[in-house]
Amino acid sequence: MNKVLEYLAQVEDWGYFELAMYTNCLGLFGSEFRNFNYHDVVAQFRKFKSSSKHTLAFIKFLINSILLSFEEKNYDEVVDLLAYLYDATSDSDYIKGRLYWRFFSRLYQSITGNFEFDGSITIETFKLLGYIDEVENLLEIEHALLGEDKTGL
Repeated sequence: MNKVLEYLAQVEDWGYFELAMYTNCLGLFGSEFRNFNYHDVVAQFRKFKSSSKHTLAFIKFLINSILLSFEEKNYDEVVDLLAYLYDATSDSDYIKGRLYWRFFSRLYQSITGNFEFDGSITIETFKLLGYIDEVENLLEIEHALLGEDKTGL
């Protein structure tokens, strides 16, 4: 981990490699480190917004960041992250990211608004599109964050 941090600290202008490395290591970084770098990382991604490869990496970064924010019960960040995810998935080529946006938006509304969460429509859509790994991940997320077990889907 120290080697990754040292490498990222020495690079002034991040490219795809650095952004992908940061995204893939996101869960290993502490929340203070992620929060400190959050705006800089988003700015680096946005420099490449015309590149589909970078957009896909940005969507992955946002999904991972949202999930970590939920796990840490840091809901203040979720609103900004959801807005970025919505903007990044406006093109139909990124439909999977938009489905994640829908799932996480409803989850956020449920947690902060105290009403029952139902992610079954989004999960069923993932299933119909053949994203079986995502279905399992979303069911695990729902179970971990809400304590519900809906493995029968």
